[in-house]
Amino acid sequence: MMLSAVKLESHYIIIAGTSSNTGAVSKVVEVCGVGFHSSFRSLVVVVCTTDDAGVHVRVFLETSEKIKKQVVVIGQDLDLLVLPTALTPDYMDILMLKEGKGKVKDRFYSSKDLQNSNLVIECKKSILFLHAISGCDTTSGFYGKGKLQAVQLFNHSKYLKDIPEMFNNSK
Repeated sequence: MMLSAVKLESHYIIIAGTSSNTGAVSKVVEVCGVGFHSSFRSLVVVVCTTDDAGVHVRVFLETSEKIKKQVVVIGQDLDLLVLPTALTPDYMDILMLKEGKGKVKDRFYSSKDLQNSNLVIECKKSILFLHAISGCDTTSGFYGKGKLQAVQLFNHSKYLKDIPEMFNNSK
């Protein structure tokens, strides 16, 4: 995995994967200048490609832990939304920018907001299991249903509640 770092005043941009994603970096720098600059003294921006998203998640969690700076992750991969939601400690907040395609606009997510959402609270210990069995970042869905319906089915089934514990504690 290639990592390159660029320092812009008080902002650090870490590009994981390819360093050719200047459009995404420019987008975040623009947003940082307007929205984040007053809130954060320093900001780490991680631009991820679709390959090895799990490795990227580990890298930016460890980076944020070491340098004690806000981290923003940019990418298309659903893993970049699910894994930080499941793995980010309560005292950290990882921001994620999901780039829009076509008419779909860019959207920012916060790991802390997602962790505190009703949907995730109900299945917090099961989110990695649900992500894995519903096809990770594929769009095929779960038995012809979408990911959201898979989570809702899980939340309402007393028979499925014990399965994630075996998944999470496999040794």
